[in-house]
Amino acid sequence: DLAAVVDAVERAAAASAGIAAALADVAGALRPAGPEGEGPRGRTGERRSQVTDRRAGPDAARPDAAGPDGGDDRADAGGDGAGARRGPRIERRPPPLPPGVFDDSVEAADALLRRADAVVLVDGYNVAMTVWPDLPKSEQRRRLERSLDELAARCRCRPEVVWDGAAVVEPLPVTSPRGVRVRFSPADVEADDVILDRLGELPPSDEVVVVSSDREVRDGARAGGAGVLSSEQLRDALRLG
Repeated sequence: DLAAVVDAVERAAAASAGIAAALADVAGALRPAGPEGEGPRGRTGERRSQVTDRRAGPDAARPDAAGPDGGDDRADAGGDGAGARRGPRIERRPPPLPPGVFDDSVEAADALLRRADAVVLVDGYNVAMTVWPDLPKSEQRRRLERSLDELAARCRCRPEVVWDGAAVVEPLPVTSPRGVRVRFSPADVEADDVILDRLGELPPSDEVVVVSSDREVRDGARAGGAGVLSSEQLRDALRLG
């Protein structure tokens, strides 16, 4: 009977398919684990799907989620995510000048010295020797400190003058003007270094103006985010002489 033969063939094929599926499951369970913790690559693919989902989170499509080598840059911030919460480092910015004012002009000096609460660090002898080269050191100091005191009272800035301590041979004054802070460098330290160290001590939020014609001081002041004036600019702005 042809129908009976066909029926027998179909039953045999179905049994063979079931046996093949069972053998595939057994073979998949016995296969060694793949890289990155992947399990057996059987017909279900369940382990592979878990690895893919772990990578394909909500940030996977963002270009900034991956580093240049394809890795996740966020992992470099530490396992607790501290790097992701760390804010940007705040850097000092020089006080701005009005539009059209050149930084080497007297107008620039007037603008910077009139900024209330700005710290004005003055290279004492660099200015004094520019203005009063023939006067005794003690008189140079007295005149410059008095002028800076008047500046502080008029403009509400905070002048600090640094003198080279190694150049002091006469007795130091007992008092100093109330509006200016007076510093002397140690005998083996230049006033230039004291000025730049002081710049580094001040909070980044403080506006700072450094007054000196010394190139190293000016370069260091610019690198530290301060505004820079020459001794001649201060002389002309304060009408010293």
